[in-house]
Amino acid sequence: MLSMGAEDIAFPSLMSPMFLEVQFTKEAADKASENGIKECRERYLPVFEKVLDESTSGFLVGDSMSRADIMLFDGLCYLHEDPKLESELQNFPRCSAFIDHFSKQSGIKEYLASPRRNGLPDLEYTKHCCRILNLPLAGK
Repeated sequence: MLSMGAEDIAFPSLMSPMFLEVQFTKEAADKASENGIKECRERYLPVFEKVLDESTSGFLVGDSMSRADIMLFDGLCYLHEDPKLESELQNFPRCSAFIDHFSKQSGIKEYLASPRRNGLPDLEYTKHCCRILNLPLAGK
């Protein structure tokens, strides 16, 4: 349950607008982005804030890293690293602290510092993904 909710933070809530922009229109993407941000703020972040508040280990489940933690970290990083979205975490201090806690875990810390770590996707990368997946692009 937690891992699926964590996955929903990044996709479809926050990443799907990029695909809408390259496949359809910027207006459709803006509306989807607005809805996705609202859903994160009202539905997902409060749940994870509560779970992390009740955690004694700093992890979502038990006392070590789980799939749910990895997925939550991915979604929260999307919010944290996007200058247009980072303010969304201001009212969720446990979620913000989770980013720092998770970033320091063995293996994760090294990965984040490596060239293998991808940054936020941009429109060109999204178009490239659409071409690889044979998804339609706007105007084509």
